[in-house]
Amino acid sequence: LCIGLIGSTFIHLFRTNITKTLDQRAKMILSSDMAISGRRKLADNEKIKVAEYLRDKITRRVEMRELYSMGKSSKTKNTESRSRLTFIKSIKGKYPLIGEIKLTDGNTLDEDLIKKLQSHPYVIISKEVEHQLKVKVGDNLWFGEQKFEVFGTVESDTTSSLRGVSLAPKVYIGDAFLDKTNLIKFGTLAWYSTFYLLKDDQKISEYKTEIYKRITDPAIKVDTPESSSEQVGRVVNYLSDYLGLIGIVALLISCVGASYLFQSYVFDRLKQIGILKSIGVSKKELISSFMIIITSFGLLATILALSLAKLMLPIAMVYLKEWVNFELKTFIDLEIVGIILAIGTVTNLLICYPILDRVFNAKTIDL
Repeated sequence: LCIGLIGSTFIHLFRTNITKTLDQRAKMILSSDMAISGRRKLADNEKIKVAEYLRDKITRRVEMRELYSMGKSSKTKNTESRSRLTFIKSIKGKYPLIGEIKLTDGNTLDEDLIKKLQSHPYVIISKEVEHQLKVKVGDNLWFGEQKFEVFGTVESDTTSSLRGVSLAPKVYIGDAFLDKTNLIKFGTLAWYSTFYLLKDDQKISEYKTEIYKRITDPAIKVDTPESSSEQVGRVVNYLSDYLGLIGIVALLISCVGASYLFQSYVFDRLKQIGILKSIGVSKKELISSFMIIITSFGLLATILALSLAKLMLPIAMVYLKEWVNFELKTFIDLEIVGIILAIGTVTNLLICYPILDRVFNAKTIDL
């Protein structure tokens, strides 16, 4: 029971951590105060309308083009060429406007580095690309018809919420070289985004409404930190559903184990129950005494599980940092304590009561 409750504790703790942290880091995930994006470029008249409206309301803006494409490593003496699906982000200005992208060599993706990406076909890859394509700094990668040299590997990226939940790992290139890849043609699915830093981020909802009045095409979206968090939240909900299924399995294993343990405990005391019934102890008193014992064991298992989970948290967080790129809270809140307490005590009572009721209804002589 204790082992099952420890598993449930970590599952609930992980879900709570992810949800709360995403809410707090919504701006970093969006990488700006506001963004306008779509699967087509803004028309000239739309650009003019938006620019005129936001002229005195923003402090900075940056444009980006994104698309999925296969990346291919060059064949060498020691390795065969490999290809994997990647998510290409072509940048030409300061990105991200909020947050930062750190490289494994200690550098940060700043304006100076982004200028280098415009003048030379460099590519900055994620660790997943490095691992999947077996490439390192100085090696070459092909995207479309353009060859790129690996400049660095991303150590941490605040614009990413979880590693592994996206369709493909990210790579960053200079926007000046995207057209040379010849990947964007008629029918190509690409995203065109413009990110903004606002002078007054308290009026985001007002700005969003006014922009939608000027751009009525539903293909163009205005993203805010709140909507960005909701989009990532959908992915997290899928993850939560999956973790919930694991939680149900852990609970069922705990319940099956508890039912066998307590059933064995009750059946070992059939003679004791028969003696108590024969000397006049009522069924209500018998059930109450056993329920107290079962509840005590449930509470003991719950306390032990929460205590062990607390001790194991630092070790678990070290492992989870391989998959998430933000700090996780290392405390167990009252909500988790309540859930585990309910599983450890209420569930046991529900399982054991029918067994006790059947036993106590048996004839005293049979017991």
